[in-house]
Amino acid sequence: MSVEVISPGMLSTVQDLGRYGFQAFGMPVAGALDRYSLMAGNLVVGNDLRAAGLEITISGPELLFRSERLVCITGGDLSPKINDRDVPVWQGLMLREGDVLSFGGARNRGSRSWICIGGGIDTPLVMGSRSTYLRGGLGGCDGRRLKRGDILPLGAPDNFSRRGEGFIVPHELRQNYIGRPVIRVIPGPQEALIAP
Repeated sequence: MSVEVISPGMLSTVQDLGRYGFQAFGMPVAGALDRYSLMAGNLVVGNDLRAAGLEITISGPELLFRSERLVCITGGDLSPKINDRDVPVWQGLMLREGDVLSFGGARNRGSRSWICIGGGIDTPLVMGSRSTYLRGGLGGCDGRRLKRGDILPLGAPDNFSRRGEGFIVPHELRQNYIGRPVIRVIPGPQEALIAP
């Protein structure tokens, strides 16, 4: 039960909700940039809210599914396709063995999407998390972005997960990527690295 990376896209990494309890030792939480989108996708496919998915940036990967899985793509609309047919975001989609999930690029606001797969991505836990921390070289797929030929192991899907097929997350519950976002900042040890 796995997914094969045919093409990695611009920046695709394994992410969950992050690793907590190690900040005093200089280890950042890492984790999904948009926790809400990851959790919403996990809810649709019947995963624990903390399950690992893929975070993709601007141009998504091309993935070959080696087993039938329910998938939900949340976040920005990067023009997802199953076997070259356009599919919607924020909806439960059943992929069969041999199906290929790919992306065409951003359709609207939002440059990142999250791919949640029934059973979750089952890479090894590092300090209680599967999240990729690129600078530290840990978590996810050997601490790096995805590359061609990677095989992503999947956990066992919950029996509930098939019931999410066709479920559409209502528009009022989706993240709104339009407007003027407020970014809250707490100065930390890296503050000097950020130009004013």
